[in-house]
Amino acid sequence: MAPTAKYETICEDIKELIQNGDIKPGGKVPSVSVIREKYGVSHVTALRGLKQLVNQNYMDFVKGKGYFAKLSRDFDEEKRFTRSIACFLRPYRQITDYDNYYNEINLGVQRECLRRGFDIITPKCVMSLEDPNPDAHSLDIVIERMIGMNELVDGYIIDERITDTLLSGIIGSFSKPVVIVNRTSNLNIDTVGPDNVEGVKTVAGFCLKLGYEQFILCRNRLFPFASTNQRVDSFRNLLKASSVAKNDIHEIDYNLEPFENTISKISPLLSDKRKTLIFCSNDSLARRLADQFHQDHDFHNGMVGVLGFDGLAMTRSHVPMVSTVDVHPEEIGKTAVDVLIAKVNGNHMLEVKAHAVPSTFIMGETI
Repeated sequence: MAPTAKYETICEDIKELIQNGDIKPGGKVPSVSVIREKYGVSHVTALRGLKQLVNQNYMDFVKGKGYFAKLSRDFDEEKRFTRSIACFLRPYRQITDYDNYYNEINLGVQRECLRRGFDIITPKCVMSLEDPNPDAHSLDIVIERMIGMNELVDGYIIDERITDTLLSGIIGSFSKPVVIVNRTSNLNIDTVGPDNVEGVKTVAGFCLKLGYEQFILCRNRLFPFASTNQRVDSFRNLLKASSVAKNDIHEIDYNLEPFENTISKISPLLSDKRKTLIFCSNDSLARRLADQFHQDHDFHNGMVGVLGFDGLAMTRSHVPMVSTVDVHPEEIGKTAVDVLIAKVNGNHMLEVKAHAVPSTFIMGETI
């Protein structure tokens, strides 16, 4: 088992103080400076631990005053009816060399549910969610099963592929809280996903400082997931705000199969020998491109850069190590459970919001 990160230790210690009543509802939480001294960590690590507790609804931040335990949290574990959570996420799939993103989200959900003493009920109909575009009949079955489980569980964690359109017809009849994973929503529902905007802001600014002159943004229109689209849109917007010329920003549609089609779209854009960054909205494409260009002279002299997004193990599986933004998918799953349990505990008055899990830039060998 990997050692626990310092910020996670900070989170768990403060959670315990709140849950045990050592920090009363509305009470002041240790400041960043106190945490730095106690744990011997940097300002960034201390702040990350505190922000994660805010994301998990354990406390609030009051500008100019600091962090305070939630006034309305109720930690009475006996108030739950079933101690069960319905998990409508796509199931674990065979581990691949390219994409285990949702496996890691599922792992976070499972580990946190078990740690918090909840059973997980996963109906067989979620098999249909393996398809990036589930058919209408399969989704109808999913919705029917959600309705049928309302009295059997304390809450729901649901997949991004269950759309707002489907949920809007049933959510008003639910008596149990719901959390959507890996996308935002226009409905009055809590969501948990990666902090795409801040992640892009960090890496785009860094790449501009490195002197990249031309940018190729790769978007998968065949499977237009909200999270990956937000990454491309945010990158484009930041480049425009930084006065990058419109002719220096290119957007291509990609798919991994057949991969040759993607290469044929990118290669002509590299012909003028300007320093070019290829921004991939996920690590799967970034890994394939890094492998493709590894033997290329321009790649090694820094004229072509490849940047991924997700932070999956594939980026570090072999040379060249892919530069990426780690969105901590396991933490997304864990936070989804924390947010849901906050509502299950009786805190239905807590603000419904889009909870964004902080990301981390990992500097590899490809930019």
